[in-house]
Amino acid sequence: MSIEIKKCGAAECPELFQMTKELIDYHDMSDIFTLTEQRLTELVLSGAVHSYIAYVDGKPAAHINFFYKYTTFTGRKILYLEDLYTRSEFRGHGLGTKMFDLLKNIAKENYCESIEWKCAKFNESGKRFYERIGARTEQVWDTYTIERKDF
Repeated sequence: MSIEIKKCGAAECPELFQMTKELIDYHDMSDIFTLTEQRLTELVLSGAVHSYIAYVDGKPAAHINFFYKYTTFTGRKILYLEDLYTRSEFRGHGLGTKMFDLLKNIAKENYCESIEWKCAKFNESGKRFYERIGARTEQVWDTYTIERKDF
């Protein structure tokens, strides 16, 4: 089994979009999914979103989407992982670990303070994976949101 991880450019965006839709379906949230392939391509090409696809024997198997924010405590960047998705037939082969190793290297090269992400409360296998790779839940901060309809 050969694994290659490739940074997304315009040519990879159609497959990236397809896998992003699969992730949304996995979360059973298609009813609020309005992202278009064109918009995702714009985000990737502008550098607002950084995306990588892992290929197993030439087949697209997993992807990550992330962006940067910063903390006023240190003035450093935080790498914020928006999506990590592995297609079901490729799970259990270490792709998630490889993607996180890539994220750690990118965060280190960019002098990031941390890597941050959210995990759906129902995603027990995801939580177990994150704990295995050394992640922990935030104990100090609660996440709040204001929906677009409310502003």
